[in-house]
Amino acid sequence: MMYITLDFIGISEILIETNDPNLINVVKLIYPYCYVNTDAQESNGSIINVYKYHEFYRANYKQFSYENLSQNSLLYFLYEVFQVILEEVMLLKSINVLHGACVVHNDNAFIFSAKTKTGKSTLVFDLTSHDYQYLSDDYAILCKDNLSLQPLHLPIKLRSLEPICEKSKENVIVRDYNPVRSENYYLLKPFSYCENKNYKIKALFLISRNQSTNKIEKLNSKESYKNLILNAKIPEVNALKRINTISLSLTKSIDVYDMQYIDTASCRNMIDSVVAIYL
Repeated sequence: MMYITLDFIGISEILIETNDPNLINVVKLIYPYCYVNTDAQESNGSIINVYKYHEFYRANYKQFSYENLSQNSLLYFLYEVFQVILEEVMLLKSINVLHGACVVHNDNAFIFSAKTKTGKSTLVFDLTSHDYQYLSDDYAILCKDNLSLQPLHLPIKLRSLEPICEKSKENVIVRDYNPVRSENYYLLKPFSYCENKNYKIKALFLISRNQSTNKIEKLNSKESYKNLILNAKIPEVNALKRINTISLSLTKSIDVYDMQYIDTASCRNMIDSVVAIYL
């Protein structure tokens, strides 16, 4: 048996115990910051068990236990379980998390928040092909200063490639059936990752689609505060209370914009015009 170690900077360490020496190449498709560790006893991280037999896998972590997984199904299993473990650790360590997809430009972090299935992940994937680096998808993880973000380089999840079809083909990691969530979706690699370090937040964009117009408006402190509270990622009482507490100081340090857009390209152009202010 061998161990694969995944280092989620400032959050947690996860170990995969396996009999498959080639599994690290599979895991790197899901998370690029991993390495083989032959002495797992040195780590206090969570342990996932993955056993390969013939061409299939058996995988388990706590209540998640699956047999006869293909490699594609294993990719989904790992992607989902990593998030379960990380959310457990975030709650345990009282880490503050906003709901948003994040990129870096010139060492500055920008958050894009929106309702589920409204295009924020598609936008972030598109931005990584235009001089932005990928920081995270769905999790805006605040550092202890509550003014910086920690990277979480999990794949970008998309339900459709329609808005970005041509540029995305080579970035698709997997498109298959996810046995954990009982649904089909794509996992993609971004075009460019940010470095595995922390980044100061400069602005948060509240994005929504609009069939007829492109519009961007900087919100006042009251509206910014209200929207930050509404964008807590983890729906747990103490987590929500902490976001409520830090939102006031956040509104004094970052700008919050409301942005409506017709398509991804026009949204990117508006973002470029705003981001240029912080250069």
